[in-house]
Amino acid sequence: MRSRIVSILAACAVTLGVVAVSPPAYAAPPDRVRVIVELDRKASADEVVRGVAGGATDVKKTATMPYVIMEVPEPALRGLKNNPHVVGVVKDFADPPALASTLPVVNGDDVQALGYTGAGATVAILDSGIDADHPFFGSRIVAQHCFSDPGDDDGDGDEASLCPDGTTEDTSADIDSDNNATCVNGGGNICDHGTHVAGIAAGRSADDAGGSPPGNGVAPGAQIIAVQVFTRVNVASDCAPNPAPCVLSFVSDQIQGLDWVRGQAAANPGWNVVASNMSLGGGNNSSACDGDTRKAAIDSNLAAGIATVIASGNNSFLNAVGAPGCISTAFTVGRTNDDDTTTNSGNRGALLDVMAPGSSIDSAIDDDVYGSKSGTSMSTPFVTGALAVLRSAYPSRPIANLLADITSTGVPITYTTNAAGTTTNTTPRLDLLAALQSPNAAPVVAADVAAVTVDEGAQATNTGTATDADGTITALTASIGTVMPSGSSWSWSYTPAEGPADETVTITATDDKGETGQTSFSLHVDNVAPAVVVDTVTAADENAVVTLAAHFADPGVNDTHTASVDWGDGTVTAATVSGTAVEATHVYGDDGSFPVTLTVTDDDGGAGSDAGTATVANVAPTAEITGPPTTSWNGQDIVFGTAGDPVAFEARGTDPGSDDLVFAWEYGDGATAVHTSLVNPPAVDGDPSPSIQPRDVTDAAPHTYAIACAATTGVEVSDDDGGSASDDVQVVILGTSTDAGTLGVWQTDYRDKRSALHTEQEKLCLLSVVRVLSAVFDEKVPLTTIPQAVSALWPKQTKNAENQFDAHLLSLWLNVADGSIALSDPVDTNGDGIADSTVGAVIQAGEAARTAASPSQSALTSFKNLFEAINAAA
Repeated sequence: MRSRIVSILAACAVTLGVVAVSPPAYAAPPDRVRVIVELDRKASADEVVRGVAGGATDVKKTATMPYVIMEVPEPALRGLKNNPHVVGVVKDFADPPALASTLPVVNGDDVQALGYTGAGATVAILDSGIDADHPFFGSRIVAQHCFSDPGDDDGDGDEASLCPDGTTEDTSADIDSDNNATCVNGGGNICDHGTHVAGIAAGRSADDAGGSPPGNGVAPGAQIIAVQVFTRVNVASDCAPNPAPCVLSFVSDQIQGLDWVRGQAAANPGWNVVASNMSLGGGNNSSACDGDTRKAAIDSNLAAGIATVIASGNNSFLNAVGAPGCISTAFTVGRTNDDDTTTNSGNRGALLDVMAPGSSIDSAIDDDVYGSKSGTSMSTPFVTGALAVLRSAYPSRPIANLLADITSTGVPITYTTNAAGTTTNTTPRLDLLAALQSPNAAPVVAADVAAVTVDEGAQATNTGTATDADGTITALTASIGTVMPSGSSWSWSYTPAEGPADETVTITATDDKGETGQTSFSLHVDNVAPAVVVDTVTAADENAVVTLAAHFADPGVNDTHTASVDWGDGTVTAATVSGTAVEATHVYGDDGSFPVTLTVTDDDGGAGSDAGTATVANVAPTAEITGPPTTSWNGQDIVFGTAGDPVAFEARGTDPGSDDLVFAWEYGDGATAVHTSLVNPPAVDGDPSPSIQPRDVTDAAPHTYAIACAATTGVEVSDDDGGSASDDVQVVILGTSTDAGTLGVWQTDYRDKRSALHTEQEKLCLLSVVRVLSAVFDEKVPLTTIPQAVSALWPKQTKNAENQFDAHLLSLWLNVADGSIALSDPVDTNGDGIADSTVGAVIQAGEAARTAASPSQSALTSFKNLFEAINAAA
């Protein structure tokens, strides 16, 4: 390789790391050198070429800019420099390539989500060519060109053109191994750098749906111009510190590439070419290198609206960058890690314009696959793609403003600029979302009402406006509730679940650049007391359970509730709340109609009530004569007593109510007794009773009957509410006579009114005893009056067995009633002198024979004889 490859600092970063080396030195060719001549104007090119002493060869004139590139004898350099049409002359030299983190680091994913993908803009990648059919680019490569002039005409093979057709200029920049064998070295492709860079700037995953793309590039909708400006170098010393073969880019090819891009932009204004990416360079420049011959080309493109975005280099310079990034009008990019640290080999310092991620970036490489590379070469296309996105968003915004949008909004990265760490510099790290929003006017949002008050559960509303002076509002949201846009107006609604509460409602409008505007208003929510409905209050008896059932509604859906019932009798109890249902029970001690009030209270203190009526019925008391003990005779229970002896009557009265009870006795002989039992003596019971005191009272009411007689003794138990119950018992009072009378005695006593044995009242009473105890009188034989008794005692047909039976039976019963013969007295019925029955048993047997359907005359006669004998013997 001839000496025109000037010494540079390598800026080539490979996948495994970035290495900084000292610039290699090259010997100048003995006779001719390639030079880049910057002219005062493009039209001076022919005149300058003709004036070269010794002649110019391999002459190339740029199409749009004032440059001529040629080989001249070295002694002719002095004359060229003195030519009045020459602005500057430099020997041509070669630069190595200088080497995506995740897109979210620069907020590129947010920008793409807004729909800004660089569509409608175009970026030029001046690099080592491109894998033209790589699916990561789809059909978005709109132009290709190759400038690769090794200038190696001695045939030693030190250098080779990387143009696919093998010439120094081609209309293709394809580096696919099937189309460009010069890019192949062993099993690898030494030209994959440009493909990787292009993928970072403008790769699109959707274009490789069947592959495994790493995600979108920064501007996945942008078009791509691929320009090959590198040459293959096969000499190890020229490639150091990288192994040979390597790729290096001659400045002359770079200038031609920049010139060609400008021409393409002019010829195709609809492409909107916004930037040329140059991930290449070398050298150590701590100050601007505006004497670099490439400045005019960079300036010319910038004037045409095309920024030249250049890598700073990867030599670990703390306060210097490589060339051409040191040119003041270049947009120079440094490298950060994904965490915004700068501990890597990227050059940095005051000449940096911006920084971007550049560590382990996945992107396209040759042969339709993907790989990872690191370096400022990877940082640079982040910025190039960003410019495409900004141009797409702002088609008419000047390029200078777009560059300022990037530098003014980036995240500040401060780093040391000397080994001692005593000096620092701050460079913005690309924030694409902030840059997108920099020239944007945020939406303006206003609310019509500053303070809204509403009940919980009711709908709160507000209205307002939302406008965007330079764009479109794409989203309108509310911090709570729902907001609906309608043109430049909006309406908001919200149904608060709980009150009382105070909240701030914020309405946010987002425009098409992702920028927001807000307005806020206050919302006050009042608590609403529960609405209570008493469904039923069951009717019940006193001292029985009354059940209240109710329900309530409360718009406060998160409220908890308690409930209480005022039962109208001075009692207040808690109620059971289950969901929105309420139930409570109560027992009243007395009858009455009671107003019942249910109150439900929420946890915010709101209370609602409803009323009902409890109807309690009086329950009559019970009445039961419990004493004295009864004796069962002929199927009925009878209290037996003796005339002149007290009968120990007792009665039990119960009442579920707390009532005063009155026991009213009637003994059946005209005598009565009344006893009162108070609940709380000496006071009478109130109405209604103030307490629950069920009653269970035993009342003793002894009574003495004067004569033998049958009576029905009854008791009525009454409560103080008008309820009553009664009970009675059959009473038989036997006389105290000691002399039994024969039939004749009793015939005389009942027939002869002059008889002094018994009074008429006594006679009637004795008959009443007989009627109670006998199954014959007066079931078979009437025995209510004295004449009826005479008729039975003195039958007219003395031969009739039944009449004779009745007469002697009645006389026996009268002896029993008068007390001279007892039912329990023993009787000898078979004449053997031994008692084998009782009077009562003999009477029951005889009466059974008398009441038979077909009485036996002989049996009746036998019983008549037995009755006669008992009477006579007593």
